[in-house]
Amino acid sequence: MQDASILPPYHVVIFDEAHNLEAVAGDHLGLSITSGQVEYALRKLYNERNNKGLLAHHHFGEAQQAVMECRHRADHLFQSIDDWLAEHPTGNGRVREPNMVANPLSGA
Repeated sequence: MQDASILPPYHVVIFDEAHNLEAVAGDHLGLSITSGQVEYALRKLYNERNNKGLLAHHHFGEAQQAVMECRHRADHLFQSIDDWLAEHPTGNGRVREPNMVANPLSGA
């Protein structure tokens, strides 16, 4: 984006509590995806427990199957992340390198 910035034009910037700058920037500029968020989105599309959701309403059976496959893959992905975090207990859980675990979800 041309002429886009987070801060207004400035000559000098003083960051109070600068030791928190990285964490605050990561919270505001980073990406966070939880298993609950993924499950919520999938459940809105199709909830197999009660056969409700957008896809059930419109009788899109093949898409409903795809949602169930995505749910399975999401479970696998988040379990792999949990396992990785257990093997690397130091740090705050922030991912600093791509492909730390296999991602079976995105393709689905």
